Amino acid sequence: MKRQRFAILNLAMLLMIAVTPIMERSRAVTRMLFVGMFIFILISAVYAVGSRWHARGMVIPLAGLTALFQILNPLVSSTAIQILANSLSIVTLFCVILLILRRLFTVTTADYETINAALCVYLLMGVLWSIAYSMVEVLAPGSFAYPLAVSASPEMHVGGHDTIVPLYYSFVTMTTLGYGDIVPTGATAKVLAIGQAMLGQVYLVVLVARLVGLQVAGASVQRD
Repeated sequence: MKRQRFAILNLAMLLMIAVTPIMERSRAVTRMLFVGMFIFILISAVYAVGSRWHARGMVIPLAGLTALFQILNPLVSSTAIQILANSLSIVTLFCVILLILRRLFTVTTADYETINAALCVYLLMGVLWSIAYSMVEVLAPGSFAYPLAVSASPEMHVGGHDTIVPLYYSFVTMTTLGYGDIVPTGATAKVLAIGQAMLGQVYLVVLVARLVGLQVAGASVQRD
């Protein structure tokens, strides 16, 4: 079961993305469903970072506070609570990413768990940036434009009725697809988009080089 910890975190994030269309159809359960899925991701992240006390000792308090404010967010209609919940989510996911990256660059074999850990970081970056875009829109409304919208503009708000929008924009930006249906207009939104596009490409290049290097080194050891 220990070898499946990164696979469980990947499954949690993919499941959250998969159920976002349900959120668009049922406003009554939108926020509760998102909060439940996000708490599942936090629990999976705590499990994934390992059993060492210094790793979990840093992540568990952050994850607990994040879960608390994510639960409060739909119950208390407050911009301050929403910003705090988003900020804690970003910090927690950032810490998890750093801990997984440290493992990725210290392992000596490119096995199943290593590949799952690499995918974890990529998905976590997409989720983290979607929350960052959501917070930018809360702090500076109008930071994004929707030139191809045929009806009312969607919401760039994670946990809201259109949760798929920030998730979609985040992964489209990270993969540099650039469909053009969502355009950053605010300075902060533009900087975030540039940073995510660059980091997404650099991560893939470095990651592939790392995995290939581990595979070559493993093959050399087996031949010797």
